[in-house]
Amino acid sequence: MSIGTCKLCNQVKKLVKAHIIPRSFELRAKGVSKSLLEARQYDVKTVKIWQNGVWDDKILCAACEDRFKLWDDYGFKILGNPPGNNVLPRNEAELESFILKDIDYALLKLFILSVLWRASVSSQPFFSKIRLGKHEAAIADMIRNQNPGSYDQFAVIIGRLVGQQFPNALLSPRRQRTPEGINFSVMFINSIKIMVKVDRQALPQILEPVVLKPQQKNIAMPMPLFDGEIVSLREGAEIFRGWLSKTPSASSTK
Repeated sequence: MSIGTCKLCNQVKKLVKAHIIPRSFELRAKGVSKSLLEARQYDVKTVKIWQNGVWDDKILCAACEDRFKLWDDYGFKILGNPPGNNVLPRNEAELESFILKDIDYALLKLFILSVLWRASVSSQPFFSKIRLGKHEAAIADMIRNQNPGSYDQFAVIIGRLVGQQFPNALLSPRRQRTPEGINFSVMFINSIKIMVKVDRQALPQILEPVVLKPQQKNIAMPMPLFDGEIVSLREGAEIFRGWLSKTPSASSTK
């Protein structure tokens, strides 16, 4: 532990090793391997070994990290083990498996916002493409007040990736802009893609039906990977292959 200013309560305290993406999701990605491997495409195309997932010891005190436990547990319960699907649904019956029923809107929304906020305040390179800027303080207030906000405040779209060649892979979070020019922060947790609107512009009407709302049924929108996301996965796989060929001890991570 080190002493520093907690980024949530703003008090000088002992800081803990805090996971940005909850450890339960990272353990699922790790599977039977002994370690989680991060392909560092942005750096010198090398591999970082994490025993139990990516953590940061410069962002949270123990008391503030404990705030997230209920939300993290609920997030994994709802999104941690989505059913597999290799093709987009062709009719309403096939679409039914993409419906989230009777979810707790507040718990799920706060889980998503808290992961996004942790990613934004972290200095770990894996999260370097996510910076919330002026939205960071607003989301921190929502976390402190346990306030999920209205459905159109930091609107959330949950997608279930179909045809994913590496279903347990964790792509680094990033920004995306819709054709209408609306900015979203995007996170990938296993085969789930989560989009959070970080833009003052109104939500496009076409997206209204798929936004997370406090209602009986919400859709986990079927989504194929974008070309850029496929490229990122393939580049990561190439980095792993190159690293494995040069690292005799790499088998110990399997």
